[in-house]
Amino acid sequence: EIFTVLIACSTIDTATPLHIVSDSKYTITAFTQHCSHWEDISWIEVANAHLIRSALYRLRARSTPTTFAWVKGHSGNTGNESANMEAACGALLDDANETLLCINLTFDVQRAKLHSLTQSLSYHSLRNFCGHTIRPTTLTCLSDIQLVIDDRTGLLPTTASIWKGLHPCDHDIEHKPRDFLYKGLHNTLRIRSFWTNIPCYID
Repeated sequence: EIFTVLIACSTIDTATPLHIVSDSKYTITAFTQHCSHWEDISWIEVANAHLIRSALYRLRARSTPTTFAWVKGHSGNTGNESANMEAACGALLDDANETLLCINLTFDVQRAKLHSLTQSLSYHSLRNFCGHTIRPTTLTCLSDIQLVIDDRTGLLPTTASIWKGLHPCDHDIEHKPRDFLYKGLHNTLRIRSFWTNIPCYID
C-alpha cells in the first residue's frame, strides 16, 4: 500500500491534484498523523521507514494538494480489490529500485530530536548502529522457506519479506501463531532437526 503511494507520487504530474483511496488505515495515518513524530525520532524502529520516507519526500515536493480517503476493504470496490492482488504479489518481490527510494536532502530530516528519544529507542538505535549477525540455523530455515514458497507459487520471496510477514503490524496472523513461527525460524523450538538424533522420534 505504501509502495502504491510512492508510485502514484512518482508518476503523476506534481501540478495535478492527487486523491488517494486506500483500505489501509496504517498507510493513511502514517502520512497524516505519525510522520512528524517518526521524523523526530529519526525513524528508529519504524516499519517500512525507507518506503515511507521516500513517499513523504515526493508528497512534500508536490505543488498541488494531495488528499487521502479510506474505503472498506473487500467490499466489492474494483480498484481496491485489484490493488490488493498486486500488493500480495509485490510483497514477495525485492525492494523498489534505488531511483524510487532516493530522497532529496532538502526534504530529508536527519538526526533524532533529544526530547523525543526514550531509553528504549536509544538502545535500538545503538543496536542498529553496531549491527548484528544472523545465526546459521536461522539462515537454513529461511532458505528452506524460500524454496517451499518458490516451489508452490513460482515466486521467490526475499528474507526481508518473510520477516515482514511476521511483524506485529501484520494483523492477519494472531500473536501466538506468529510467536511460534518466529521462534521456529530461529530453531529455538523442539521441532525440525531437534529430533533428528533421538531414536524413535525422528519421524
